[in-house]
Amino acid sequence: MILYDKNSNLVGISEDTLGFLGYEDMEDFKTYASDVAELFVKKPKYIYKFDDFSWIEYVMHGGASKKNAILRLKNGQEIEVRVFVKKISLKNPSSDLDCMYMVYLKKDEDFKNPKIEASTINTPTDLKKDQGSKDLDLFKSAEALGLKNKQILKLMEEYVEYIENTSHLLLDAIKTKNIKDIKNISIRLNSVAKIFQLNELSKSLSRLYNLDIDDLDLLFSQYQQNIANIKDSIRKYYETRA
Repeated sequence: MILYDKNSNLVGISEDTLGFLGYEDMEDFKTYASDVAELFVKKPKYIYKFDDFSWIEYVMHGGASKKNAILRLKNGQEIEVRVFVKKISLKNPSSDLDCMYMVYLKKDEDFKNPKIEASTINTPTDLKKDQGSKDLDLFKSAEALGLKNKQILKLMEEYVEYIENTSHLLLDAIKTKNIKDIKNISIRLNSVAKIFQLNELSKSLSRLYNLDIDDLDLLFSQYQQNIANIKDSIRKYYETRA
């Protein structure tokens, strides 16, 4: 997933997408480009970084049903991808931040042979010992993403509200042992957690995706604890400002 602000400025790229593009991390990406759209090859009938209007607006409102781009990877390979954009309107908007855009790139060939891929993680031998760090510096995330402190707080609050509203769906999937829903929900939540550098929450979601069904109740408990830690960090910030 790729995150843009309301002016179509790049905010962040998930680790999965960076890997898909062929880059080790954000610093590696920034040595080659300042925007993912710079990797779109300019070809007729395909999306690229247009001169006169926003390519994001075109994807959202253009007439063609299928919005594809030719994407140049770091190794020079060019592949065809479908581009999807979702606008997120913030519950508590401000003059400089009232919405965000989530962009997804999917190989065109995957629509002929759809599949979900899981990333490999190192699993701890004793999950009970890993309850997630309570120390969370939200402003390190703000600095890394080039956002103001009040902007990252607003985004975090929106994200926490979203994952809390989604938690019952994840819990229902765990209770019914619906592996497909567990994977779909956890990978969707994790794509944003990685951009915000919520590392402990991201680990919990990755483990939910990858581990055996017998460990899911414990992992869901850790996931809830990580959310509580984020909320506690936000609360402490406002208390210090009071």
